[in-house]
Amino acid sequence: MAMATGRECMNLERFKIFKSQQQPPLLQTTSIKEMFENGLISSSTKEECRQLKDKATRDETTCVYPFFFEEHGYSGCIVYLYVYTAKVDRWCSFGRTRVTLDTVTGKLTCRCKGNKKRMCVHIYVSMCWTFQEKQHLLRVNMDKDIDFTDTDNDSLTEDTEPGLFQRNDHITSVQIRNIAEYMWKSKRMPPKLPEEMQNTAPNIPQKFSQEETKCPYCPGPTPPDLSQEKQVTKKGIIYGILTVHKDLSA
Repeated sequence: MAMATGRECMNLERFKIFKSQQQPPLLQTTSIKEMFENGLISSSTKEECRQLKDKATRDETTCVYPFFFEEHGYSGCIVYLYVYTAKVDRWCSFGRTRVTLDTVTGKLTCRCKGNKKRMCVHIYVSMCWTFQEKQHLLRVNMDKDIDFTDTDNDSLTEDTEPGLFQRNDHITSVQIRNIAEYMWKSKRMPPKLPEEMQNTAPNIPQKFSQEETKCPYCPGPTPPDLSQEKQVTKKGIIYGILTVHKDLSA
């Protein structure tokens, strides 16, 4: 009688193609100190970063473990930095949280609950490691290069961090340029309309959806793909020469 064969879970299957990863450079206390001396973090943040780094050392683990997608054939726009947390929670099931660095906009985000008033220590530790090993990623696509040696931190308080890496909602000149270039290449009307469009008005759909499934700014397969579409309005209006179409979804 034939017996049903067992099946391994996805995690065990992945071990068959597992490749040993080289240990990343360790975060040095001198790098945290240099960030403070150059006015990029306050004294209280410096102490937080040092304590987390020392905790990782005592627990015999790496404080920051980076993952560069471009080393595996993908776009380098996004960098993941897995930061030791010394705790286990829903956002750090294996004792690490993931900090995401967008090298195009310079934005840093973390999976932890964080604090609305200031960035979390995981982001600052990631900044310290990136400053130590990949400093150009912190300068890329800014309006001007930052001279880290001429920054003064005398005006910083314990609760105020430098504005260079503060999280904010304003749109940067780089983002405006990227959006404009995308609209020019992908969305502009042709200089001469096709013959059929000149003579016959096209049917207007009741729902408009984006055509893209990948990020327009990242070449090749990129992590992550675009999220599922979200409805913005049910009250869209298109005005034609002789007609008006209302209540369109987009």
